Amino acid sequence: MPLLGISQNVQNNYLPDYYSSVVVNHLALVNPAWINTNDTKASFNVLYKSRVGLLNDVSTQTAYADVTFKPDLHIRQVARVIFQNEKEGPYIASPKFYGNYSIRIPITEDISISAGLGLGVSAHDFSAPSGTGHGSVPDGNGGLILKYKKLEFGAAAYQFFNNKLVVLNSYLILKRYNLYYIQAEKELSPFLILKGNLFWRQQPLSDIVNSTVMLSYNEFFTMGIMYQYLRGTSFLTTFQFNKIKNPIVLNLSYNSTFLNTRIIKSQSFEIGLQYKINR
Repeated sequence: MPLLGISQNVQNNYLPDYYSSVVVNHLALVNPAWINTNDTKASFNVLYKSRVGLLNDVSTQTAYADVTFKPDLHIRQVARVIFQNEKEGPYIASPKFYGNYSIRIPITEDISISAGLGLGVSAHDFSAPSGTGHGSVPDGNGGLILKYKKLEFGAAAYQFFNNKLVVLNSYLILKRYNLYYIQAEKELSPFLILKGNLFWRQQPLSDIVNSTVMLSYNEFFTMGIMYQYLRGTSFLTTFQFNKIKNPIVLNLSYNSTFLNTRIIKSQSFEIGLQYKINR
């Protein structure tokens, strides 16, 4: 069964893992309605998260790609595919695959609203010398984002079918949970941008609440710190290369146990790579 605090399995409720680095460059994994506001026509993304210490056999891998339709028009539409897998040792895996559609409509010059829907399949595999098992069920998510100038608010519901997934003689319920975030940025100079993000994952047992502050220099280098309430502190870094033509973005994160007051303490590292195709 999934480990508590990784893929949380409490009273047979399954809740997937998450990346701290999503607030920097991967908000598409926080809200299916998220759409890039720059000149990006398509992007290809991979992320990897690995634990250290007692949980070093636990990892999370994600790959997703999106394409923007008619990016020259005010109404932007995005099609996205997402694959994610959580490995817990050599015997347990939780792969997922989703197709996602989102649309952004301007209300005024400064205000826009976005809506998104994702549908797919969530599975759970058990493979060991003593036996094997596989179970899969339909899964889905939906979200809304309201943006006013440099201020952005998003709300999304994940695993909204509340489906029961049966593996061997046991079962897991993909329990519905909600994600909310507020993000804002302030230009300090022509080269420096200050960004802030509040993230709330409302879920059974114990909510996840994070606050992040980031400083970006000339869109090339971003560094930030995230406090995960009761869970520890994360240190985030981003580098962007070739930003004018087709940018390549590298994300690095270290999730430490500093200020962690929970019984289970785990450190982890994250790496992400993004390739953008601009107009």
